Amino acid sequence: MDHNSDTTLHEVGQVSRRLGVSAATIRNRIDAGDITAVRTAGGQRLVAETELKRVLALSRAPHDE
Repeated sequence: MDHNSDTTLHEVGQVSRRLGVSAATIRNRIDAGDITAVRTAGGQRLVAETELKRVLALSRAPHDE
């Protein structure tokens, strides 16, 4: 894999560990359009580093109560 952060792609399991949620949650969020991912010819979902950083930033942002 390319180590340039714009093109580095992460598997669902890697993304789930970084976000602290289950792989199923990540797959559901991808399917819902909340997280952008590409699919390999075999159907595997891959998330770009830039997208992972965006989602991490949103998860750390303060929430209105």
